[in-house]
Amino acid sequence: MNNLEERVNNYINNELLNFNNIDTNPLEGKDLKDSILKIFNTNNLLVSTFSIIASIIATYLTARRSEYGFVGFIINDIILITLWSIPVIGGDTNLIPVLLCPVLLLINDIYGVYNWKKIKNKQKEDLK
Repeated sequence: MNNLEERVNNYINNELLNFNNIDTNPLEGKDLKDSILKIFNTNNLLVSTFSIIASIIATYLTARRSEYGFVGFIINDIILITLWSIPVIGGDTNLIPVLLCPVLLLINDIYGVYNWKKIKNKQKEDLK
């Protein structure tokens, strides 16, 4: 037990509390684009930004009970499929399960549009 405590304390002191390797000014001597990419640790900041915007708009439309919420999520899914396809095509096969998630979400959202229109048409017929 004592050995375990020593290892945990060593890990905390040497790994978790080691602030010597942190870049305190990532913007120093670099252009803004490279600095932002370094801060967010991504090479595809623009695509990620479009994905976040599409997701926020789709969530807003869904909260407003708009049928276009599904369209927003479909656009977001296409963006995410594009985003995750880039490294998979580049040879990183470990990301295939990550790529599979937005593909399944896309199928679900397409079904959501279909089902929404079906219910909408049925409600129109019931009102007649």
